[in-house]
Amino acid sequence: MFRLVPNSSGPWKETVLHYFNGEDGLGAGGLIFGSAGNLYGWAGPSYGQGLIFSMSADNDWAEIPVLQFNGDGGYSPEGPIILNQTGHLFGTTVLGGANDAGVIYEVTP
Repeated sequence: MFRLVPNSSGPWKETVLHYFNGEDGLGAGGLIFGSAGNLYGWAGPSYGQGLIFSMSADNDWAEIPVLQFNGDGGYSPEGPIILNQTGHLFGTTVLGGANDAGVIYEVTP
């Protein structure tokens, strides 16, 4: 995960915030900022079946799992994450559910 900041002299400056190592997922996406400045996103399956995570500058951008998919519902998250006014996260998976065709999930605080 990285941040880009405009540079007054031309090209943007890249800062790496987090390296995914395979155990905490491969590939990530669906990034959205919460009202308290937390960044939420998903990491695709690697050794597990994917997860929803939170990160913040206050925690030096360390990945904090919010939900670990275990195959009971959906798994292999993909696409955007939506955060409503009460802090519930919504998203989709490409696998799991009826006929292993994916689910729409909700994560509550």
